[in-house]
This record gives sequence, structure tokens and C-alpha cells, in this order.
Amino acid sequence: MADGILLDAPCSGLGILRRRPELRWQKRRTDVEAHFPHLQDELLDGVANAVKPGGTLVYAVCTNEPEETDQRVIAFLHRHPEFALVHASFSLPPAAVELTDRLGLFRTWPHREGMDGFFAAKLVRESLQ
Repeated sequence: MADGILLDAPCSGLGILRRRPELRWQKRRTDVEAHFPHLQDELLDGVANAVKPGGTLVYAVCTNEPEETDQRVIAFLHRHPEFALVHASFSLPPAAVELTDRLGLFRTWPHREGMDGFFAAKLVRESLQ
């Protein structure tokens, strides 16, 4: 079992459109809705048992689409009640704390930060008592 796992999951890549605008014409809404969420769920479920009690699972994608970000985290927490969402600001350098939302999810937005769209959630597996 691992103390920590970073799952940089395959995704639609819509967060990099700022640098790669041609991708806009290669992506379909059905890719986001039908393909990636199922794959992301499979990968999250697959690594969950490899995280030891008290260990951390960080889920990251280069998109800000709700189907691949918040909705995946919420669905994972429903399937795996042994995990809890932890506010990411406790693990970030001071300059990056402002990139977390009220729930503690880390996000960057191209129109706000002038960088690629990115999302990360920190999930901790409950310790055995």
C-alpha cells in the first residue's frame, strides 16, 4: 500500500485550449460526457485500494469540465466513504492558496490566471483506529 498516489487521469484536455486552439475542432461533447468520466471512475476505483489508511490520493486533470472534475470527486466519495476530501490549501505554497475554492479543490482558469485550465482534489483515506 502507498502513502500517496497521484492520479493524473486521461481527460478531454479542454484546459489547454488556450495553447492549442485547434483541439476545439477535434473534441466532441460526447467525449466528455460518455468516455472520460467512465474511464476516470475506473482509474479512481482501481487505485483506491492501493492507498493505505491515512494515505493521500490526489486526482488531477487538465480540464475544468464539471463532468471530469467535481462530479468525479463527488461520485468517488459516494462509492468510497473511507475517503474524505481535504482542503488543498493546507498542502500548497502560500502563492497558490488563492487557487483553491471554498471546498478546497484546486483550479486554474485560463481567463483568470493566464495559464492552462487545471483541476486537482486531495482525498485522504481514513486511518484505522
